[in-house]
Amino acid sequence: MTRIFISYRTSDGADKATALARELGAVFGDEQVFLDKEDLPAGQPWREAIGTALDGQPILLLLITPQLLGPRLRDADDPVRHEVAAALAFGAHVIALLADGVERLPAADEWPAEMHPLTERTWRRLR
Repeated sequence: MTRIFISYRTSDGADKATALARELGAVFGDEQVFLDKEDLPAGQPWREAIGTALDGQPILLLLITPQLLGPRLRDADDPVRHEVAAALAFGAHVIALLADGVERLPAADEWPAEMHPLTERTWRRLR
């Protein structure tokens, strides 16, 4: 069962997510870390695979990068929005990691409604 799930915007977070997955895999074991580009089974509907990974209530690490916060997050079909909303609904422990010059976690009105609980949680900087 996956215990650490990494959520990120591919356009500016893929390199950081990959490095983070490698470092966490070295500490906790690769089978404990879910990174979509490495762990999504070929030919399986991605929403189903993500749902299965999140159903185990993992720790979800959300990489907050400049492009993650862009207008795409307002799209109901956005994969990151779907992952975070599903993780919160399943009761996962969600930790926002600020990266690439993002200085603060956005206020609630800057998130889609189902992501508002993020503003009540503590965050960390990605190092």
